[in-house]
Amino acid sequence: MAETLEQTALDNGARIFSCHRPGDRFALGIWLRHGSRHETPDRAGCTHLLEHLWFAGIHRREGGRECTASGAVNARTGRELSALYGSVPARRWRELTELLCTMLVTPGFTGHDLVRERDAIAVERARHDAGRVEDLACAALWPRDPLGLPVAGSPTALAGMDIDRLLGYHREIVCGARLQVIAVGPVSHRELAGACAALADLEPGTAAVAQRPQHPAVPRQPETSRENPLWALPTPGWSDPELYALLLADQLLGMQSAGSGDCALGSRLTLFSDAGLLLVEAAALPERRPACRQAVECALRALATGAVTRGDLQRAAAALHTRLAADSSPLSLMHRLGRELWYLPRVPELRERMAALAAVTPADLEYALAAGWRGRVCWP
Repeated sequence: MAETLEQTALDNGARIFSCHRPGDRFALGIWLRHGSRHETPDRAGCTHLLEHLWFAGIHRREGGRECTASGAVNARTGRELSALYGSVPARRWRELTELLCTMLVTPGFTGHDLVRERDAIAVERARHDAGRVEDLACAALWPRDPLGLPVAGSPTALAGMDIDRLLGYHREIVCGARLQVIAVGPVSHRELAGACAALADLEPGTAAVAQRPQHPAVPRQPETSRENPLWALPTPGWSDPELYALLLADQLLGMQSAGSGDCALGSRLTLFSDAGLLLVEAAALPERRPACRQAVECALRALATGAVTRGDLQRAAAALHTRLAADSSPLSLMHRLGRELWYLPRVPELRERMAALAAVTPADLEYALAAGWRGRVCWP
């Protein structure tokens, strides 16, 4: 199904998009083009801290209890994009829209909230989850660039933040030039734009700016206690035609069994405006790790040298088609549109995606991954 989008641009530069979908669920995300790579050293981690604090007093806000009880309200901070989003029964679309807009425009946190969330972030730093793995890889690939810094930031910078400084930072980054609203569900665009009226009170501001990261000739090899192998390959970012070759490479790795059944392989592709990261993780019993590592190295080398068949590419494209067609919930579609509307000139239709995937050749894979293969980092 094609994504037919309606758009409204506010006077301050914020844009509101809606994708009308029949059904009983509604999803909305407010996407902020600002992340950890746009922070200065004295503000490292403040975007992530604000993400936590947006939720302060949510149950005291109008519609807060209803939306949290009947759906999911959440947020995320990335290296380039941050988002405040939720999904509720369609009958509660207005409560969710007005709640998220108010949370973003008029944060209601106190000094007690600030201390509590700083402590919560300190606990998060100790976890070994997907975000921590990405931090590890980015630090190795871009050690002298803000893109390589952890999203959670610096404990020293966060300790020096008080309410006044944090509210000033919020006013600076939460502005019309950096905001997009994406809604998916059975709602009229005109009514949606009216429910987003609070966003019109924001200052226009300026777009976030970051320099292209420089990948060092010899990536930093960090010390780590990881037992299972992990690879990180730098890739191009949201550029075309490399984008579709990268999507197929990720899909091929995800479809591949590395060695025998006791060696599990997973991959994750993360793209930024001007750079990207292909993470490949393998899990194996201690006695199988050398063979597992060798199998993954062979698989990556085959992709980076164009040593794959057109049949392999066709199977990967068919799997991607199936995944795109099946993963069409309002929340999933909102997340995909949230990225594509920032990064692509326009959102392609499904038939255009499939045509672009079908046109990818083994040589395209080699072009997209050869430099990344040479600059890869692997540990332990």
